[in-house]
Amino acid sequence: MTKSSIGLDIGSHSIKMVELRHTPKGVFLTNFAVKELPSEPGADVIAEKIKELFREKNIKARKVTIGVSGSQVAIRHISLPSMPKKELKEAVRWEARKFISFPPERAIVEFQLLGEAVEEGVKKLDLMVAVADGDLIESQLALIKGAGLEPVGVSIIPYALWHCMQTIPPVYRIHGTGREARKGVTALIDIGAKKTNISIVKDNRLQFTREIATAGNAFTEAVKEAATLEGAALDFGKAEEVKKEYAIPKEEGVEGAKGHVPLQKISFVMRPVLERLSTEIKRSFDFYKSQFKEEAEGRRIFICGGGAGLKGLKEYLADQLGTEVELLTPFKDVAPNLAIAIGLALGRARELNLLPEEYRLTPEVLLKRYAPVALACLVFFVLFGIYLRMDATCTRYGKQIALKETRLAGLQSADRKLVQLKENKKRLDQDKALLPRVALEQPQWREVLKEISHIVPKKTVLTHMSFRTKDTAKELRLKGVTFGGDAKIAERILEIMQGLEKSPLFLDVRLSSSEENNEYSMPGANFELVCKIAP
Repeated sequence: MTKSSIGLDIGSHSIKMVELRHTPKGVFLTNFAVKELPSEPGADVIAEKIKELFREKNIKARKVTIGVSGSQVAIRHISLPSMPKKELKEAVRWEARKFISFPPERAIVEFQLLGEAVEEGVKKLDLMVAVADGDLIESQLALIKGAGLEPVGVSIIPYALWHCMQTIPPVYRIHGTGREARKGVTALIDIGAKKTNISIVKDNRLQFTREIATAGNAFTEAVKEAATLEGAALDFGKAEEVKKEYAIPKEEGVEGAKGHVPLQKISFVMRPVLERLSTEIKRSFDFYKSQFKEEAEGRRIFICGGGAGLKGLKEYLADQLGTEVELLTPFKDVAPNLAIAIGLALGRARELNLLPEEYRLTPEVLLKRYAPVALACLVFFVLFGIYLRMDATCTRYGKQIALKETRLAGLQSADRKLVQLKENKKRLDQDKALLPRVALEQPQWREVLKEISHIVPKKTVLTHMSFRTKDTAKELRLKGVTFGGDAKIAERILEIMQGLEKSPLFLDVRLSSSEENNEYSMPGANFELVCKIAP
């Protein structure tokens, strides 16, 4: 499977972009660009420059990984006792309070578990912790969103350089001898315009990092100072051109240079800047030795950033530090100022990602972001399903009603005969009442109740039953509730009446009343039947 990723390095002097293609055969460079920035640019200017860069390179992808550094960013190698993951997160946040200069409530803290070890019988976790000021992260993300891009990761610059170094083949050759690029102590030095980042790596593991103020602009200012000493006036831009063209002149420099500044004078004023840089690198190795109680044997240095391309700098540092110095350029014909962007584009920011939770496409974030939409869709489909079911039910009931109406029409003639028979029976009963009355017997209630229980259909409940003797007749009143649609209710009441009529225990069955019942969650109707108990 092939996929692309973009790393965006936003510096104080320029914007660097690298696009990589990840394939089963390896990682390949597909696009890169550098866009210079004006002096002290605002957020709107930077965002517009990013848009120009993507437009000029015709880059359609919008997902990018960015890097952060400075006093509002810290990275430390710490060790903590083994504990559950939930407790570990809080413990790391508490530990991070010790090495940040901004309010801890603004801190975004991430960590990576590097391994486990047992010290004095106690199991400990080896962790790499990264902390950044949330305000800094939000300001950088605002730039990215202002440029119409989508951030997928925020890494720290030392981590990006570390990832970039890991792309170098395990064995590289210098002066005809093979050396293990991932063994021993290595310094990764990113020389930017305003600051230089120094990171120490031991056996392919990042140990510590620090920043110093000696950087590319310091060399430019030195050129301006040389011009001033010679009575010439060079602005920053002209001094930058001289620096790039002549860089670090040798002792026997030729007379004359741009701005009529002797090359020997340039070499003279650059010397203190070079010495400060080499001294800080030495101090970093010394700090490593004292902090980790290890000798920096087999050490070497990789330099990158815009300042790393300064002519003669690599040779000067190798001479002063007595070790190998190489440009950090994993891909052929790529300048060292793209090293950070390459590290960011490698797509490993997820290992130590300072991107706030709300920007990540985790299951929790997706659930929170799309839960209302999903719920609305679910409700719609449920209601639509209910509608379809009700529509099918209504259609079925309509057919049943039509069938019942047909049957009812056939029963009307029989009903008229039944009414006539009832009237005849009534007259006979009246005539019978004129006869001498005999002692009335109480009805056999057991048989009456049993017969009623067999007649009452499903979804029908009898709520009241009363009995009285009127003249010589025994009258029974039945009240109840039946549930369903209108057609179903009529059908069930008719079924009860017919059942009572067919029974030898009941006579003169009639419907006294019926009305709609709204007391329950389903449609229903109250009814009252009156009949006589056969003697």
